[in-house]
Amino acid sequence: MATAAAVVGQGVALVAAALIGAVVLFASPDPYPSWGIATLGAIVAALALSAVPGVYGRVLGAWFRLARAERPSALTPGKGFEWLTLYLLNWAVYAVAFVLLAWSFGLDGPPWAMGSAFAAAYMLGYVMIFAPAGLGPREGFLIAFLTPHVGPGAAGMIAIAARLWTTAVEVVPAAAFWLLGMVKGSAHDE
Repeated sequence: MATAAAVVGQGVALVAAALIGAVVLFASPDPYPSWGIATLGAIVAALALSAVPGVYGRVLGAWFRLARAERPSALTPGKGFEWLTLYLLNWAVYAVAFVLLAWSFGLDGPPWAMGSAFAAAYMLGYVMIFAPAGLGPREGFLIAFLTPHVGPGAAGMIAIAARLWTTAVEVVPAAAFWLLGMVKGSAHDE
């Protein structure tokens, strides 16, 4: 049941990332704006799945039947819009953090395009299931989206810096908790 609920949460998070990320498609040269229109259509469909209570409830019911798990009572139809709103805020913070990272390297592209590029690249890297943690595709998409705004060299540099940054943000706390667990476990064994 927890895995099925986590998949639902991740799906809503990806919709939010796509919504923030779609901005870069409209802010870039051809062929990106035409892709933006198709992306916007897909996002509207996903929003209906996550934000309209009746649709969200039916999709959740189908998902949990497929997963052969009981739907958690906390996943009520009204939660779809709430989750989407919170994930949009989450991705907005990620986008601002990326812009601040880019500015710290002296890049001065339009902040809305840079932040949106990060969200789009992250989401596209995530769905490339053949690449662990989106390694490679995420950076490639980020370079493609940022190049019109900051140039290819700067886009490549910030793509590598962003990978190192996100890895550190994920690995350092995990390592700290692992070490804390080791220390507590060893103290408990004594």
